[in-house]
Amino acid sequence: LKDKTYQSANSPELVKEVSRSVLQLMKNFQMPRYKIIVQTVIGEKVGQLLRIASRCLWDPKTDNMISVNYETKDMVAVVNVYGVYLD
Repeated sequence: LKDKTYQSANSPELVKEVSRSVLQLMKNFQMPRYKIIVQTVIGEKVGQLLRIASRCLWDPKTDNMISVNYETKDMVAVVNVYGVYLD
């Protein structure tokens, strides 16, 4: 994303691209019996505050998630990756 600029017309494709890239990276970890879910939000940064809250009902012993924020001069991206164990 470092060389990208925010364009509302291209943001749906950029979200898909980032989500696919993250999912492919997660597949390299080869975690059998886990469902990997990637959620990506990209928005224009024009001085406003952005807050994203998320809540999941799962088993805290086996399931987990990570959230990564990335900002450029004109855009903000939030990627959440969830790992949910399948019985």
